[in-house]
Amino acid sequence: MKLLFPFVLFFSLIFTMLLKKSSISFSQQAEALLEKERTANSTRKKDISNLDYITIPYEKLPFLEKPSERVKSYEQDILYLKGQKILNLNGISNTELKLTYGAANLPNLMQYDENYIRLVAILGKWAQALMDENYVTEAQTVLEAAVEAGCDSSSIYLNLASIYQSTDINKMPYLIEKINASSSPMKKTILEKINALSCSADSSVDR
Repeated sequence: MKLLFPFVLFFSLIFTMLLKKSSISFSQQAEALLEKERTANSTRKKDISNLDYITIPYEKLPFLEKPSERVKSYEQDILYLKGQKILNLNGISNTELKLTYGAANLPNLMQYDENYIRLVAILGKWAQALMDENYVTEAQTVLEAAVEAGCDSSSIYLNLASIYQSTDINKMPYLIEKINASSSPMKKTILEKINALSCSADSSVDR
């Protein structure tokens, strides 16, 4: 028992030192983050008029003459965004936004980002509703508008891939190019699913 005591004491000292070092490191990181936030909050307002705002091609969108209530609701939702500024700020923290564009611009930038999130949701649901009601060409138009606008939703890409698979396979390279150019963290998974979709279609043809 006496022989074990020096080893227990040694490891206790090592553990205490590591714990103290970890505590100091965490404290330093926390202080660095607080300092960054203080700097961000004091950053002066900058011009944001020339940012890469998203434009919705309303003249190309397929507004039906006699839409169902479901489709009509999405048509109305997309018209609500007309004239509003839209920005994809996915992956950029509020602190980074303040550091880059000034703290005073944060409320507007957050609103523009919310508009983008709403845009993606509306276009995805609108296209799905059109597909469910067999308006495939119209759904394709909505989905292509979404892709051109930079919407990086996996459901948008996969629905468009499904339409291309059944109607115009020659357009698949265009879609894959858009996915590769997107900022979506899911691009690899999306491409794998599209590849699986293509393989499934090929095997069906072989049978």
